Amino acid sequence: MSESTTEPRYLLQVAHLFVGIAGLLAFAATGQFMHHQLDHLVGMADGPRALFRSAHIYLLFCALLHFVLGLHLGRSSGLAGRAIQWLGSGLLFAAFAGFLFGFYVETAAGEVERPIVRMSIYCCFAGALVHGLERLLSLSTTAPS
Repeated sequence: MSESTTEPRYLLQVAHLFVGIAGLLAFAATGQFMHHQLDHLVGMADGPRALFRSAHIYLLFCALLHFVLGLHLGRSSGLAGRAIQWLGSGLLFAAFAGFLFGFYVETAAGEVERPIVRMSIYCCFAGALVHGLERLLSLSTTAPS
């Protein structure tokens, strides 16, 4: 047998891939919930209908962010870079939990104001920016002079 030259996957990368796949399944589950439990939103007033649809799409959006990070995230070379990655990832993990909660609890309550969903949107924005900035910083420190 020959030795494998591939590095083991980065824990954070595996976690994002897991949440991404779980998120895609949650997206499918919320679609089935709307279809079977809410009669595919037929006859529902426009406001609540839009809230359910938007919460459903937010789950997809967040799941795809996690899925892509799970496929492409590389371990930062420095301790500061890894800390920044963990910060960005923590924001994205919190966003996913918030979107899931928001769909089943906040949206189902019928309130237009959904503070958890709003905070989850901000967490996605911040988490993606933090990961992007970490990548830009790591590229600038490894670029040849």
